[in-house]
Amino acid sequence: MGRNTIAYVDINNIFKIYHKGSTYTIDPFVPRSYQVGDDIVAFQSNDGYFKIFYNGNLYTIGYYEPPYRVADRVVAFQDVNGF
Repeated sequence: MGRNTIAYVDINNIFKIYHKGSTYTIDPFVPRSYQVGDDIVAFQSNDGYFKIFYNGNLYTIGYYEPPYRVADRVVAFQDVNGF
């Protein structure tokens, strides 16, 4: 849980994000992993995509599983080339 942002899986196993008073249905499946910061959520979707939700928008970074870490409003991750 971060400032203004909560990510959770509901009773129906749907991945949702509560952000600044609105609830977003992000994925109909439980993610492989997720981390929450202030206004930001990074997660590995069930189908293998690395995605970032930031300030109400969802961005697909790529089809791979990078090591990643979320803190405050920052997501640190290794890109597909190892950088």
